[in-house]
Amino acid sequence: MRLMYQNGSLTTDDYSFVVYAPIGFNRALVTLTFDDGWSTQYTNALPVMKKYGLTGTFYIISGYLTLQPDYMTVAQIAALKAAGNQIGSHTVTHADLTTLTATQVNAQLKNSQTPLTNKFGGPIQDFAAPYGTYNNATVAQVAQYYRSQRSVDPGYNSKDDFDIYRLRVQNMTNITTPAQVQAWVAQAAHDKPWLILVFHKISPVLSTGEYNTTPANFNTEMSNL
Repeated sequence: MRLMYQNGSLTTDDYSFVVYAPIGFNRALVTLTFDDGWSTQYTNALPVMKKYGLTGTFYIISGYLTLQPDYMTVAQIAALKAAGNQIGSHTVTHADLTTLTATQVNAQLKNSQTPLTNKFGGPIQDFAAPYGTYNNATVAQVAQYYRSQRSVDPGYNSKDDFDIYRLRVQNMTNITTPAQVQAWVAQAAHDKPWLILVFHKISPVLSTGEYNTTPANFNTEMSNL
């Protein structure tokens, strides 16, 4: 409304306001995703997921495989996959693809997919955009290498509003409560969309950043699932 007020007026006719009711799938879907390859995903998240029989998708920055102790080792990521989890790509250097040339974008996509495939077996088919940034040009390039792209745009993925290269999510931050996650899951159970949760660090140290979940909260959230 502010933009409209600042720039003039808009005249419309023949419209109505109705409550949006998404068209769900045959059943609700919930996917756990983990970005960047933080070591706490292995030490603090994996044991809890095993306890509750859950698996997820871990989007790995291929150029960070030797940056320990902050990031997982090759052996730890291999153990994740052996436990039934999926490995996805998160570029080589966590670059904002929208700031790069087409050649640079291509290198970030290809040069991440290839070493991840070589180290962990393939195919590496799914991609998460660093910072959640994308545009039409980057989406077109992602589609040349991957079957999906996960964003950080908030929302659910319903049958009538579905874009495999702009997948919506619910982002886990240091102020997200288990009750909030339970509400998201309940909404998914009711409407039957695809709910994607995005985790980063799983650490008891809240000062590790905005995108951190404590192990206690993570345990409760996985128990509720």
